[in-house]
Amino acid sequence: MDDNAAFPDLLSKIFADKLNVEILCSLYDKNLCANAISSILNLEINELEQHLEILVQYNILTKIQNDSDVSYYLKEPKVCDSILMLKEALYKSIITKK
Repeated sequence: MDDNAAFPDLLSKIFADKLNVEILCSLYDKNLCANAISSILNLEINELEQHLEILVQYNILTKIQNDSDVSYYLKEPKVCDSILMLKEALYKSIITKK
């Protein structure tokens, strides 16, 4: 399967899970360790780490080993911009229907 055919499947796997979206947006414009993300999102570290690994495997996040910790960052911050633009567009379309 080529990348273009796999793209819709990738989008649905990543963005269908609200937690993935929250993780991505928490990393907007900054590197954070799993403990910091866990604290921001009020999540158990084990659940968070499973999601982080999936996002790293999909090449959305980069994982950096520091001296005593691992931090994560978005490979492309425009991902969050796109999420916010989509939320705004959907919100506007819902409001105008009422």
